[in-house]
Amino acid sequence: MLNLTLTRAMIGRALPAALACMAPTIAIGAPGHAKAPGKVASKAASKPAVRSAVKAAPKVAAPQTMMLTTPDVEPYIDLGLQAVVQGKPDVGVTFLNQGLKIARGLKDLTGEGRCLFVLGVAYKLKKQDARALDYFQQSIAVSHAAHNVVTETVGCELAGMLAVNLNASGAARSLYAHTGSLLQHATDSNDNASSLIKLGDFGIRLHEYGSALAHLRSAREMADRLGNVPLYVSASIAIAMGDVGLYRPGLADRIATQIGYGTETDALDLLAETRPIFLAGTDLKRSAQSLHDVSMAISYLAANLSSHNQAQRYVGVTATFLADSARLARRCGDRGLELDATADLSGDQVAQGSYAIAFALVDRSMALLTATSTPDQRGDVLQAKGVALSLSGQPQAAIQPLEEAVEYYNIAGEKVDAAFANLALSDVYSQLGNGQAAKARSDVATQLMASGQQTEDEIEVGKNIAGK
Repeated sequence: MLNLTLTRAMIGRALPAALACMAPTIAIGAPGHAKAPGKVASKAASKPAVRSAVKAAPKVAAPQTMMLTTPDVEPYIDLGLQAVVQGKPDVGVTFLNQGLKIARGLKDLTGEGRCLFVLGVAYKLKKQDARALDYFQQSIAVSHAAHNVVTETVGCELAGMLAVNLNASGAARSLYAHTGSLLQHATDSNDNASSLIKLGDFGIRLHEYGSALAHLRSAREMADRLGNVPLYVSASIAIAMGDVGLYRPGLADRIATQIGYGTETDALDLLAETRPIFLAGTDLKRSAQSLHDVSMAISYLAANLSSHNQAQRYVGVTATFLADSARLARRCGDRGLELDATADLSGDQVAQGSYAIAFALVDRSMALLTATSTPDQRGDVLQAKGVALSLSGQPQAAIQPLEEAVEYYNIAGEKVDAAFANLALSDVYSQLGNGQAAKARSDVATQLMASGQQTEDEIEVGKNIAGK
């Protein structure tokens, strides 16, 4: 769980190229005020990310055969979608209703469900939310019968968002539960990670913080294994909202609203004020985890600020949160959480130029490792050591711990951290004048962070349009 602060200087040159190939993500925010895709991720991902406490890989449900859309219906879906994309929802509705009639006549359930889905998108674009919600709900039922899990899941997401906006709390909670059941055994994919983040955001809006945090931690683990930094960042920021919500629901809503409006400084100031809330908690382990989660969200949001001086102002804030997290984890005997916070705290000290303190914290992290420590925890400590050596002017000595960190991350299957360790090595080789080795490591990092492809065109378009 490496602190985001500790490699800002070393990967600033290599990261933009790595991120260029990645799909944008949906930032968590207030209803109707989504942040521009990729805004947080493009800057906040300039430092290694932390992982959640959820370590188990998701279970895979037994696959069911999805019915295929018939050739008679497909052209009407394509034409309807094209019209919607061009901002002509009325034209799209005409084509989609024709396709819907044919699909029902042929008993083409998959085609019917997809037509209904895009009709929902069209009516959302026409600002007829109640009618859009009705079409999405019809699509969910038909897609379920057709075993079209993709359309059913995204239909649930968008219907749930509309239900919240329409203050239909009963329908919203039902849709939240339905979406959760669909994603319970989600396999690794960018679509599923994105859906889990949306589901977590959905849960936060409904104040279902416990289940929302479980979904978001699963999403962050999935994004780590996929190497998708933007999704990782979005999940991490949303997790902080869930942590705050467990203690102060109203404050969590205020912070989410500020993030949704793009006023990061106000959100950061509110997050910085949450420290006494966690310290007053009676569950020491939960407080320690929450302090750690919020420290990482502060780091991501601070990295998104346009002014470097503004961002640096929050380094001391995250250091205080992490020190408290390590202290509380030590009091409740959670060595793993203490290790995570201590390794991250070393990064803050590196960022402030306090190398002696940073190395002392790295030594403490090494002492906390046990025979049961996970490969990713070992990678975290080794990367913290390597980065501290590199930024303190000892690049040659940094190579071995960073190479070992890469090996441990590869064993753990965590591509995000493996990518950042490779970028750290790239910077080390640049310092040593070995351009070929530097490029090779940078290329590996880029490959690790390459995002996957979307499944169905109308799904991605529908998300983008309906989310406006």
